[in-house]
Amino acid sequence: MSRDLAPQEEEAAPSALGALVLHHMITLTMAIAVLALGVWGYLNFKSDDFLYTPSETSASTQRYLVASHLQRLMLAARTYQQLHDAPPVSLEALVEERLLLPDDLSYPSPAITYTLAIINGQVRITYALDTSAQRAPGEQEKMPPLE
Repeated sequence: MSRDLAPQEEEAAPSALGALVLHHMITLTMAIAVLALGVWGYLNFKSDDFLYTPSETSASTQRYLVASHLQRLMLAARTYQQLHDAPPVSLEALVEERLLLPDDLSYPSPAITYTLAIINGQVRITYALDTSAQRAPGEQEKMPPLE
C-alpha cells in the first residue's frame, strides 16, 4: 500500500505548485495594476485639487455656486434672527456668531462680494462681481451679476 500512495503524492505536488504559481501571478498582476493606477492618479492630479478650482469653473457653474451660497447666507441670517429676535447688522456679525466662516464672505471666488441689507424689516443679501480684477492667463471670463 505504501507503494500505491507514493506516486499519488508525487503527482499532487506539481498541481499544488501550479496553483501557488497562479496565485502569485494574480497577486503580482493586481499589485502592478494598483501601482499603475497610483502613478496615473499622481500624474493627473498632482497640480490640481480633487475639489474644483474657482478660477477653472465656467460661468454657468459659478452661477449655481453663487445661487446655492446665497441660500446658505440667508439661512445663517434667518438663524441669527431667530436667536436674537433681530436681523443681523452685517454679514460679519454672522461670522462673529460662528454661523458662517470668514471664507464664506467671498465664496466661490475672491472677486465676488456679498452685501446684507435690511429692507422693510426683511433681510436681503446681494452679491457683486469685481470686474476690475485681472484674469490669469487661460482663465475663463467670470459671470456677470444676476439681479
